[in-house]
Amino acid sequence: MTISTLRGIVGYYVIPQLSVGAGIGFNSYIKPGLNTIPVCLDLRYHPFDNKKFSINGNIGYTIATSENDLNGKFMSDISLGDKVLNLGKLSLVPSFGYNFINYSVENEKKLNQYRHSLFLKIGLIY
Repeated sequence: MTISTLRGIVGYYVIPQLSVGAGIGFNSYIKPGLNTIPVCLDLRYHPFDNKKFSINGNIGYTIATSENDLNGKFMSDISLGDKVLNLGKLSLVPSFGYNFINYSVENEKKLNQYRHSLFLKIGLIY
């Protein structure tokens, strides 16, 4: 299953190592041909003082899907990232992670479906 994601997140560092934020985005899954709009809480933790390495987690809910008979549900992902390029206030952060999405199909029988994915993402941090 291929996933394409575009997500915007606004966060605030509550302590120097931990950022808490909220985001909204767009996910596209090639199989089963599903597009979703997730709303999520974003947590970003930097275990080292230089803030190059980060552990990132998102947890949320899918508020809309591309199909009339599909209802969005729970979504989450977790990733590990490392800043590879720092251009003043703009940074490039590639990450590797795991994604989980749950949705239900409304037809004669209500089917509860879920998808697990491994992903590689490129993040821009400002």
